[in-house]
Amino acid sequence: MNFLPKKLIFFNKKKLYISSFSILIPLTLSLGYSISSWSNPLPSLGSDSTVTTLQEEFQIGRKVYSNIKSSQTFLDYPLLEDFIMHKLSKLLLSDKFSEEQRYSNFQSFNRVKIFFIDDEKLNAFALPGNFIGLNKGLITKVKDHRELFAVLCHEIAHLTQRHISRRYSARKDSNNLMLMAALLSALIIGSGGTDSALGALSLGQTMAMKKELEFSRHAENEADKKGMEYLLDLQIHPKYMTQMLDRIQQQTFLAGRNETSSWLRTHPLTVERLSDLSGRVANKNFKSSIVENNETEEVFDLLIGFFATAKNLYLKENISTDIARKHYSFWQALNTDRNIDAERIIDEVVQEVNLREIKSTGVKNKILKISKINYLLKLKQLEKASSQVSFLEKDGIPNWMRRTLLRLKMSILFLKNEQTDFKTLSRLSSQLYPNDDWFLKKRAFMAFKNGNKMEAHYYFARAYIVNGMDRYAIEQLSTALEFYNDNKILRAKVNAELQRLKKK
Repeated sequence: MNFLPKKLIFFNKKKLYISSFSILIPLTLSLGYSISSWSNPLPSLGSDSTVTTLQEEFQIGRKVYSNIKSSQTFLDYPLLEDFIMHKLSKLLLSDKFSEEQRYSNFQSFNRVKIFFIDDEKLNAFALPGNFIGLNKGLITKVKDHRELFAVLCHEIAHLTQRHISRRYSARKDSNNLMLMAALLSALIIGSGGTDSALGALSLGQTMAMKKELEFSRHAENEADKKGMEYLLDLQIHPKYMTQMLDRIQQQTFLAGRNETSSWLRTHPLTVERLSDLSGRVANKNFKSSIVENNETEEVFDLLIGFFATAKNLYLKENISTDIARKHYSFWQALNTDRNIDAERIIDEVVQEVNLREIKSTGVKNKILKISKINYLLKLKQLEKASSQVSFLEKDGIPNWMRRTLLRLKMSILFLKNEQTDFKTLSRLSSQLYPNDDWFLKKRAFMAFKNGNKMEAHYYFARAYIVNGMDRYAIEQLSTALEFYNDNKILRAKVNAELQRLKKK
């Protein structure tokens, strides 16, 4: 019998797509929405009684994020995610930003969270509740990491100015909030892209939904202005915003009208808007507040290598170093089972970086060693992998690398079946990263591996709880109680958690 919860292993995109719109259509008809009612102008910022609350925004965003995370379109790359968030922290944790958002409690329910989508189109999108999705195509096709941060600052501006909540303010009852979550999930991960997903609706509803996902010109201008301010706070020149917008516009034009998922579909770019942005950049002297950091660009280029697969052969334009190109080639070789080539490339690159950095404690060297550990894990060379992990721990690593290293260490202990050390590290990791369900799922799989099914279902339930999927958590906890376990403390935890969820 297979006791593994299927929803944690596979995600049926077709099922989500059908269920989302089967709910959407009758509700839309029964509520009597028309195209005009979907396109109401933004209410003023002072209309607090009509604006969706932060808690409601978070409910929508977490639901969409959970659906995406359960799908095959979700890409889990904590090293790149944490590097980007580390760079954004200069803005998000600054006194200026905190003071600016003091009255709105902007991050009270959820700090800004980025995630990656397996889509080659140049796209990024902000979700209610401070979630920002980045397409793989956007990350790998920017000419410079500062262009990516220009897009991110624009999306953060949409969140801080609460443009999304103001769009939904007239439809803020609980049914519509969950309806919007289902819709957004289907649009992002629906089979065949946005147009295929919207094909399930009538013509009028399709036009309404597309209109709903678009920001107004006023919102775009506001996000441009705030986004430029945020870029300066990151000590990045605003010219990267105009460069990125101009290039996205050109690529969208060359791709033709069917390029419906591009960033410009939901962020309309007019001649006046681009002219205004260019004028702002040209009329100000930004030199005193700008720091050009080529080291960051080289690190970013190395991290892009983790995206290399057999299917995707494209590489970021203007790659900064030959080392980054070779690192990309290493991951392509590893992901296509060319293990001999992978070992040769990674050893060659590590040696080259050691010569350039003089000492082996540089950031680039550590990234390459993490790649080498992944190679050793694939080949089940566990002692060598453990040795590399110990080396990194001894030398010290930046905080943004710590989550990835903990995952690698837990994977080694899992394969070695060293249960005591594994559980100790699992508890520590879950305390440090309570919102990362990877650690909870790994703990569950270790329990299954050793025949402790109650413990396994308990940790799968906790993973669901982290993602706000209480219904599935209740199912897992109920299943856990069906198995005998002489651990009275564990049984008490299962019962307590089950009762808590049922009372919500």
